[in-house]
Amino acid sequence: MGVKRIEIYKTSGTHVATVRGSTSNGLLREDALGHLSHFTFNATVGETYYAVLTMYAERDGGSDSKTYTTNEYTVPEL
Repeated sequence: MGVKRIEIYKTSGTHVATVRGSTSNGLLREDALGHLSHFTFNATVGETYYAVLTMYAERDGGSDSKTYTTNEYTVPEL
């Protein structure tokens, strides 16, 4: 279970990054009831981004996936 794919976009619709989930990068996990993970990417201060996540689960020979679009986030100045 976990995240099969993360697509990062600017609010203009420009595609920024794609991360494919795997057990080796920690976005997918086997034999789990729940899972929490993260990844990082280089963002620009003042730009607004959102992500489209494809979540995935598999059990007893069946599987399911759902797509979720996050809220927008503007990168603050430090």
